[in-house]
Amino acid sequence: IINSYNRKTYQLGSGPINDGYMVAKQHQLRNYYIYFLHNPSKSQFKKWTVFFLNNTQKSLTIFYEGRSTTLVGTEGDVIKGQSDAIVFELDYLIDQEMGELLSQNKNENCHVLLISNCCKGPSIWCLDSERFLNFELPPNIVSISSINKASPPKKYNKKNGKRSDFIDGIFVYYLLKIEKENPNITPEEISR
Repeated sequence: IINSYNRKTYQLGSGPINDGYMVAKQHQLRNYYIYFLHNPSKSQFKKWTVFFLNNTQKSLTIFYEGRSTTLVGTEGDVIKGQSDAIVFELDYLIDQEMGELLSQNKNENCHVLLISNCCKGPSIWCLDSERFLNFELPPNIVSISSINKASPPKKYNKKNGKRSDFIDGIFVYYLLKIEKENPNITPEEISR
């Protein structure tokens, strides 16, 4: 799933498409079938995620590159929790909705790898976060993200011209490099 966005205030340029191509190419070399969703709506994303969760026989990688955000739920002036969300052109998919999709469409025979490279926002699909604890997820799902949830991304400092440790763009390159150099590496080993 590649969100480069048509909306001017969201546009990310060609970076997401380049990263999506690199991930697809490496998977194609391993005889995976490749399907792209470019700038899908929330309903399209949900429809195809359910389809692939239910119909994949052995291994499924869902790669997401695009924006993410944190939505804060309030009741009056009281904060009632927060959710990390995928940003679509006109909508959001919060992590609880993804938890529902994963738990309601269990496929015990299929290993699922969720890779997220979120620009200017939090990591999504943190399966060990408390927001996913209410869902009975199958044990065959692993999530890898470019952002360590303990340390939020840092941005380019315009004053001194230095880019800090925000790894947007570099994450996919090194993830694929590690996987190519170690073809039998497990998702759990990569995530360390």
